[in-house]
Amino acid sequence: MLATSQASLQLTEQKTLSLPWRPAGAAVLEGVLFVWSAESPVAYILDGDRLDSIASPFLRRPLGVRPVHNGRAIEILANGGASSVTVSRSGSVLREVPTTGLEPLLQFQSVHGTSSGWAVLGQDSSGIGRLFLVLPGGRAREVMRNEFQGKPPGRGLAVVDGRLLVLGWPSAFEAVWETYEAGSPPLQLIPEAVLREVGNPEHDDGLWIPLGVVPLDVGFVITFADMRSDRRIVAVYGPHLAFLRASLMRGQFAFVAGDPPRRQLWAVRVLESAEITMYEWSWVP
Repeated sequence: MLATSQASLQLTEQKTLSLPWRPAGAAVLEGVLFVWSAESPVAYILDGDRLDSIASPFLRRPLGVRPVHNGRAIEILANGGASSVTVSRSGSVLREVPTTGLEPLLQFQSVHGTSSGWAVLGQDSSGIGRLFLVLPGGRAREVMRNEFQGKPPGRGLAVVDGRLLVLGWPSAFEAVWETYEAGSPPLQLIPEAVLREVGNPEHDDGLWIPLGVVPLDVGFVITFADMRSDRRIVAVYGPHLAFLRASLMRGQFAFVAGDPPRRQLWAVRVLESAEITMYEWSWVP
């Protein structure tokens, strides 16, 4: 149970799917779970109690994957960002669109599927963080550059209230909106006082990164992971990403996908092997 100042988020484990590899990402659309890896050209689909898979060479080291067409296909940002490919559940290529405009990026930090294409965050040859939006026609448009000199260029992307949010910029527990203007203060994802309560992670030897924003009905969950240990901070938010509470936990896990209409959360756990678990959740006064 994850407590907040207003209510507790109660979780009830429902089902677990064992995976042959560590997942690189997951998404839910119309109640169907899609989970994929950077290690295998196969993605898994869990539709109710039915387990299917999609095999495609474009799934080998994809930059991004997102379900489309009401879950009947997936779109893959493939070939190092050179093309966007739509693949049916049978593995047939339905559409392939060349992508242009991402050439300045030498390193990709995060890719997130949006309602109109892709958001791509990366670094150029000077180490500057740059954010692009790839439109349906394949053309990339730059929308922001890292103005925090000497700071990390960002660690993740999310869409919150219809706006694109860059996580981990300029620090692991901060973020900026895509409309950020130089000199403006970033959004503090976890207040300083709360960070001190959970062990002052900003000032230890950990390597903390945010692992994405997972939606609830009127709120969100973010898992922050220390990549040098099994420490995790799970933060719960209300509407408009209003901070409610954070808890320090142990274990290799992270919430990776949510289905608000069905009140379901999916989490990746690594015990002896990797698995993904579905929880039903509810607010308890």
